Amino acid sequence: MKPDAEELKVLMKDKYTWFDDAMKENLTIVGYCPEVSYCSWLFKYKDAYVLLYDMGNGYYSFNREVGRMELETLMIDHDYLKYGKFNTQEELRQLCEKSGYLFV
Repeated sequence: MKPDAEELKVLMKDKYTWFDDAMKENLTIVGYCPEVSYCSWLFKYKDAYVLLYDMGNGYYSFNREVGRMELETLMIDHDYLKYGKFNTQEELRQLCEKSGYLFV
């Protein structure tokens, strides 16, 4: 496992605020991976690609690192905004406007 993937795995186990800390370290959503499981999401953390399970209510669990070869064959829905996920405040604003909510 790459050091970046291992670092994220440790962050997720050791801290309640891991998501905020990881976001500061360039955690981004790449897309939804329904081929793996109904709740599987592909994220990029620094230089590593990882599959995380969406456990609901903002909780995620670490599944595994995804290698370059698997990344090329993995079915990924890159339109994560339609699932209510976002990486930036701008994407959140777009989601709110699309849904008819006021973004403040």
